[in-house]
Amino acid sequence: MLKVFLCQQKAGLDESDIHATGDAIFSRLPGLLGDDVREIPGASEMTLARNTAAWCLGYDITMMSEADAVVFAPGWEQSKDCRIQHHICEEYGIPYMNLTKVSDEYWPLIGSKERTECIRLRN
Repeated sequence: MLKVFLCQQKAGLDESDIHATGDAIFSRLPGLLGDDVREIPGASEMTLARNTAAWCLGYDITMMSEADAVVFAPGWEQSKDCRIQHHICEEYGIPYMNLTKVSDEYWPLIGSKERTECIRLRN
């Protein structure tokens, strides 16, 4: 089983948009990474309403540390939290993928600073 943590921008988006993006990404990951992919949940908007942004980032980093890979959704560069998480992946060698657009037939994958490739999505 491959445990995957999704990192995506949440500021300015409503809960349904956040879930729609996550669902679209996770529906394609089994064809890309193998059939046994499990999502590791991060902090939700409900969690953010009850806690500080820094607490939610800490929670996400803790959950991210349990992942076999981290997927960065399109637009992650606009999010301070996502940029921090991306830096952690690079510094600590956590495998990660940067996605350009969820609807693209090709997604650029970056597994480390040294390697970049494109893998065709299987339908």
